[in-house]
Amino acid sequence: MGWKAIASVALGVMAVMGWYLLVYSFPSKPFNEEQLIWDAVWLDAWALMFFLVLIVVWCSPSRWRIKAPLLIGVFAFYGLVVISVIFNGTPFGFNGCWGDQKFRTSMVLKFTTWFIPGDYFYKDLPAFYPPIYYYMLALIARLFSIEAFKMIKIGSQLLYLCGPFILYFLWRQLVSRYRAFLVVLFTFLFYSMEKIVPLGAPHAFVANALFIPW
Repeated sequence: MGWKAIASVALGVMAVMGWYLLVYSFPSKPFNEEQLIWDAVWLDAWALMFFLVLIVVWCSPSRWRIKAPLLIGVFAFYGLVVISVIFNGTPFGFNGCWGDQKFRTSMVLKFTTWFIPGDYFYKDLPAFYPPIYYYMLALIARLFSIEAFKMIKIGSQLLYLCGPFILYFLWRQLVSRYRAFLVVLFTFLFYSMEKIVPLGAPHAFVANALFIPW
């Protein structure tokens, strides 16, 4: 069996496993320790599957013209599933409505009805957070009639799903496909350690990640 056949099988298995985990994480369910254990097991298995596919595709004889966008798609799918399993069974995003998240939820809620940039609470003050990311969430919320608090979780999923493609496109204008993929990979992995900036402060992650190539 050649490398292309092996890569095709690995991609197929990853697609089936990822779809199963998306279905597994979708319905609301009460939190318990057993569910937490299973979530951790699935996340470990999913990470192993991702690195297996990464190695197989990386070592395949295909040109980077094909491998780079393929790996970006694999990485984006991996991130989407990870975020979905982390928030398994809840409509809330990172930290729920605790701390700064309640302010960001209020910002999304305000932008669904009032698109003039301004603070979510104080009159005649500019937006406290960079507004573009929350504008986009508010637009989606308004188009599909989704509650603002749910958009925090959906925004995290979209950030990991769409972010790699956007970042790759920007860096591709400056460097080779191979290097652009590495920048995307390490940008998301680095910022997802410890404080998990894309979840805790998505507006800051978007600004930091896009500023240099822009």
